[in-house]
Amino acid sequence: MIDAKCEGRDVTLRDLYPNPLIKDRIAMLLSVVEKADGNAQEAHVVELRLIEEMDAIGQDILQFWSHRSESRNLAKS
Repeated sequence: MIDAKCEGRDVTLRDLYPNPLIKDRIAMLLSVVEKADGNAQEAHVVELRLIEEMDAIGQDILQFWSHRSESRNLAKS
């Protein structure tokens, strides 16, 4: 299982279940890395693919955050 630290607490893939789009993006990152065969020409292609995926993750996270913030603000009103 993949673990990370977030604000002093452990984060696992289980934490991503509420947002399946981000979970799928993380799975895609892992898939890209696992399929890379390690040769120099392939490394550049893998690097570009990982950059594309990280950009997409960033966009997804911002969209998720925006929707969640909007929902919270509406609930306060």
